[in-house]
Amino acid sequence: MLKSVLISMELIVNVTILLCLKNKVKNIFTAVLLSILLSKLMYYFVKYMLISLGFLNMEMLTTPLLIQVGVTLFISIMYTIIYKDKKDDIIC
Repeated sequence: MLKSVLISMELIVNVTILLCLKNKVKNIFTAVLLSILLSKLMYYFVKYMLISLGFLNMEMLTTPLLIQVGVTLFISIMYTIIYKDKKDDIIC
């Protein structure tokens, strides 16, 4: 249950950061990449705190880092390709 809340928080933070960055950063790829990276930092910080406090009993990294980097780059590239001409409509 707590892990689901944590993942939901990460997604909300990701979208919020992307919405804030979409007009401030000219490059869509950079905005998407930054939003993913910043939301991941928040996710792992909160996850570390929950593990340290004993609320979660699991490893810090359950998905290999290389897979996370690959998926992050893939999503950023796909988002850039799909929305490259839509400056005002980044989020559907």
